[in-house]
Amino acid sequence: MKGLKDLKRGYASCLVSWSKSRFGSKSQIVHDGEPGGSAADYSPEIEKQLILALENCQLDSFMSIVKNTLSNQKSHSVKSHVSTIFAILLSIDAAIRKYELEIHDATEMIWANPCAIQELDSEHLAIEYFEQLAVKVIDAIRLSRCGEGINIVKTVRCFIDKNYAYDISLSMLAEKFHIHLSYLSELFKEQVGKTFKEYLTEVRMVKAEQLLRDSQLRIVDIAELVGIANASYFSTVFKKHFGRSPNDYRTERTL
Repeated sequence: MKGLKDLKRGYASCLVSWSKSRFGSKSQIVHDGEPGGSAADYSPEIEKQLILALENCQLDSFMSIVKNTLSNQKSHSVKSHVSTIFAILLSIDAAIRKYELEIHDATEMIWANPCAIQELDSEHLAIEYFEQLAVKVIDAIRLSRCGEGINIVKTVRCFIDKNYAYDISLSMLAEKFHIHLSYLSELFKEQVGKTFKEYLTEVRMVKAEQLLRDSQLRIVDIAELVGIANASYFSTVFKKHFGRSPNDYRTERTL
């Protein structure tokens, strides 16, 4: 190349050829007119799965999706490989922004040196990079949920205490409070020391005990008032909880 103009043209030509080269190849000749391979298949569903895995703090699940996605790149061009890496980074960044996390190290890894991303020219290097990043994000999400979790459980318990007479399920509460079902189940058990079902049953039985003091109320009425439609099932649960049937309990109280 002679002169700055030819140098620029030559540099641009090299970039075009590089972007059309095959990922992972050690030596190859690529002409400017050759196609670079189809684009990576990074669908919105993959992005959703990655973000969900981070939200649920499931590192193994996250890495499995990343490995499968990168593994499919072996038949694609370098340009496609790099594009996929950036797409995965954007998914991680979306999770960071969703939880308003302040992770300086993770932000540095994603945005501080974009050129360094292009150096991840092997599947192994990319996997190591994403695992380091995912660990930082998952740790930050867990920490943010420690304080958040206490407030969530407090709100859920308050709702149960006020609405025990209605048909309440954990899935309904998860949907109502916009939280993942399995996470709410684990969080509730961790904070309360009882499962959701155990806590709901305890609230209903305590209220049933109070209602039994009113001799005008039938057992079937009390069952409905505490959210149990089947009187027979109510009696079974009550006896398991207090060691005697509702009728026996009422009789003892009136003696």
